[in-house]
Amino acid sequence: MGIDLHRIVSYTLAPRRGIKPIINEAHTVKTLILLYTKGPLGRQALSKILGVGESSVRTLIRRLKELGLVDVSKAGGAYLTNTGEAIVKRLLEKIVPPKVIDISDLNYLKLSRKAAKRLL
Repeated sequence: MGIDLHRIVSYTLAPRRGIKPIINEAHTVKTLILLYTKGPLGRQALSKILGVGESSVRTLIRRLKELGLVDVSKAGGAYLTNTGEAIVKRLLEKIVPPKVIDISDLNYLKLSRKAAKRLL
């Protein structure tokens, strides 16, 4: 595949006619993942989830469409193309899911330092 995440993000965030979009890298990635996991979404729904205005979502969707990653249905909203799905699948394979970390052993070390300071 000739298109990578860096190129996608750079393209969607590039200023045009001197106006820099309000969206950031996270908005681009989150939009792609949302469309992959939830299916077609309208501008209003994406705007609410991303916390940006509908005009910013319109710009983001238009640019993703220009890259061939997204298409738009008047009835259902924006959805991923086959190329878009393939890129998101590849991205999700690289993302490590969050895990719970047990730091209870470190509490002992903290208590030991406090005890050592009292002894000095």
